[in-house]
Amino acid sequence: MIVFANDSRDGAFDALLEPYGECNKEYFTFHKCTEEKFNHLVSLYDGMKDKESSFEAFMKGEGYVLTPDGWGSMYNDNARYDYYTLDGKEYLFDPKKGEEMDDGAYRYRKSQIDFSKYAEEDYTEQDAEDYWDEAMESGDKKYKEYMLKRYETKEQYVKEIITPYPYCFITPDGVCHAPGFMGWFACDDATAESTTKYIDEWLAYISSDKDDPAHIRLQTQDELMNLIKDLKSNDDNYLVEDFGGIQRVSARSVIGMLYAMTDFNDDMYLVNLSSDGNFPSFVDKYRVGGNV
Repeated sequence: MIVFANDSRDGAFDALLEPYGECNKEYFTFHKCTEEKFNHLVSLYDGMKDKESSFEAFMKGEGYVLTPDGWGSMYNDNARYDYYTLDGKEYLFDPKKGEEMDDGAYRYRKSQIDFSKYAEEDYTEQDAEDYWDEAMESGDKKYKEYMLKRYETKEQYVKEIITPYPYCFITPDGVCHAPGFMGWFACDDATAESTTKYIDEWLAYISSDKDDPAHIRLQTQDELMNLIKDLKSNDDNYLVEDFGGIQRVSARSVIGMLYAMTDFNDDMYLVNLSSDGNFPSFVDKYRVGGNV
């Protein structure tokens, strides 16, 4: 799962992920037990009455709850994961030529990532074709039926296998994009049609400028001095992110920090708080230095 946020602090990612947690009770809704399912549970209970203190205890042990509407279960309809950690396989994200990604552990700017590296380089189109052929020619009828139902054609299977895309991705507007709903142990209800639509969404999103901050990139000392001149003429407050962390400082303090930069290849990001009118997502207005 890849999360795109307008703020690289942990809280921004947590807020986007929370609505999709399987175990987040805040997003649970009640789902009434069907008559068929309820009758099945009753028959199970009848076979083990001597081991249960009551029918209610049995049902609760099976994960059901009793409400005025009857027995049912509570779960998140939109669940996409059971747990997460804010880290990742950083080796999958290589920077584009001339870019460096140093926003902190497992935080990368969308515009700087070469997403083509997300693919498994050792798995080729020929490998995918060979695997499909083996599945079709094998004596495992059930697996063959599954492959045909899930992928429909050899061409579709090869496309899905060799195209680099994540299981799902969340955009800053809180929308989770995925080919299907999560099931048990990495299973889902994705189809060839839904996956094709999802892949198209993914490729369109990563190739666009959507949700990617438009930095004013300062590449020379002259540009840096012009910025300092502009800072001297105003009393605005700024949000600054550099190698020392995130700070809210005055224009005068920003000037001092810029003069203190010993290496123009250091990065500093500035956001003018006065012009934005509120506390914005940081890192948006100026990028000073860096391999740009």
